[in-house]
Amino acid sequence: MEEKLNKLNERLEGCENMLKLIMDEKMFYNHKFEINFIFNNFSQFANFGWQDKYLQLINNLDDESINTVQRIIRRIKTVLELKKGNIDFFTPEEKTSIFHNFDYFTGQIIQIAEDVWAYKKYMLPLPHFESNVFVYDCLINEFSSLDSLKERSIIDVGGYIGDSALVLRKYSNAPIYVFEPDDRNYGLMQKTIQLNNLENIVTEKYVLGDCNKEISLSAKGSMSIVDDGGEEKLQQITLDDYVKSNNVKVGLIKVDIEGYEIPFLLGAKETIISQRPKLLISIYHNFEQFFDVKPLLESWGLNYKFKIVKPADGAIVLETVLIGESAE
Repeated sequence: MEEKLNKLNERLEGCENMLKLIMDEKMFYNHKFEINFIFNNFSQFANFGWQDKYLQLINNLDDESINTVQRIIRRIKTVLELKKGNIDFFTPEEKTSIFHNFDYFTGQIIQIAEDVWAYKKYMLPLPHFESNVFVYDCLINEFSSLDSLKERSIIDVGGYIGDSALVLRKYSNAPIYVFEPDDRNYGLMQKTIQLNNLENIVTEKYVLGDCNKEISLSAKGSMSIVDDGGEEKLQQITLDDYVKSNNVKVGLIKVDIEGYEIPFLLGAKETIISQRPKLLISIYHNFEQFFDVKPLLESWGLNYKFKIVKPADGAIVLETVLIGESAE
């Protein structure tokens, strides 16, 4: 049990290790998990040749989003150049939010049974509460309006143990469809639903991608990734087929599936074009995803307004989200 919890909390522990303060009130970034993540997935920033990708990414973004993109790139490059953490580059506003997350938010998480942890009214079968979900409400309040969402369904892709569904359910009266292919996480999601007496939640154990086929998954701690050599064989379907088969009226699509976002989007193209849902798409898993998701969506002629948001949580790229909504 101890080994299992250690794996599931590696990101949180990385954030906690980052909080090292000295007398002049500097806050040193030392997020060990993310530093390794950056060297494995963003080494291209150490080189040149991505000017066109950058210009395409910031095209038509608001100034705040451009500042966010530049801040992420600058910080990643600094980590790559120095080959270490212990860097003081958080703004005063970020420091305030980080202190809140680790002092106020984390300090409110308590264990109330052998396999039950609670934060306020929310209960999970693991102590894996993330601030981007429970403090920032999955960034759903970044949309200009939520009125159109009330009677339409939310699609939560990469639902993990149902933590996002706990927060998202208050924004819609329609069913929430949660997709989580990992067998263990799927079982824990059922416990989350039971612990919180959730209703109107439809859980599906499919991988959502760009075509219908059998694929393999590999488990890596709290994450599962598509891997040809993976030990778990699962059925992949497209969101387009699922939506048509179940007559789902989609108001919001939230996606965080460990770098598999582009194949998912290709399999959701018809739904996005025809129903124009709000989009919360993770773009932090690798260099290509960071740059390529927005141009792909723009190529479909959606007339969407996009922005890029990174919550202040002690990390510099993890949990970065592309937010899109129809401008019509």
